[in-house]
Amino acid sequence: MKKILKDEWYVKMPIVCEDLWNTEYHMLSFFGEIISWEEQPGRYPRWNDSVDQLMEVAHVLARMRRIQDPATGRPMTMRAIATRLCRNLHRRCPQNIYAVARQSLRSKRPDVVTYYTRLRLEGGVSLSSFVDTVEPISLPRLDSYRGVFDGGNYNG
Repeated sequence: MKKILKDEWYVKMPIVCEDLWNTEYHMLSFFGEIISWEEQPGRYPRWNDSVDQLMEVAHVLARMRRIQDPATGRPMTMRAIATRLCRNLHRRCPQNIYAVARQSLRSKRPDVVTYYTRLRLEGGVSLSSFVDTVEPISLPRLDSYRGVFDGGNYNG
C-alpha cells in the first residue's frame, strides 16, 4: 500500500520497486522497437532529450541483456545499442559512449529509470513524447542563382 505524502501544492507518490520494474519494461519495449526500425524514406524521428540521457538509456538496456542481436542471437552490446538508437533517432553518437553514460550516472540528477518513472506516475508522460517525427523540408529547385544575391545585378 502506497502512502501519500502531502506537500503544500501537490501530492507526491513514493516510488516503489514495482513502479521501477514497470518503467524498465516500458523502456525495454519502447526502445527495443526503435532499435529494430529500418530506415524509411520520409520518416525522420528525432530524440528531444539530451544525448547523455540516451547513452544512459543504452547503458540500462545493455545491463538488462534482453535485446538480442538478430544476426548472432546474443545480447547486444552497449555500443551496438547506442549506435542504433542514435542512428534511428537522428542524433550524433558520442565518440566515447561509456564516458558519457558514466558522467550522466554521476551527475546529481536521478537516473533515467527513476526519472521516467516520476514522469509516468506524477505527470502522465509516456516515453513516446520524447520522440517527434520531423518532416523534411522541400525547397523548390533553383534553375539559376541570378537574382538571389544583391537584387539580381551580379552574383559576387
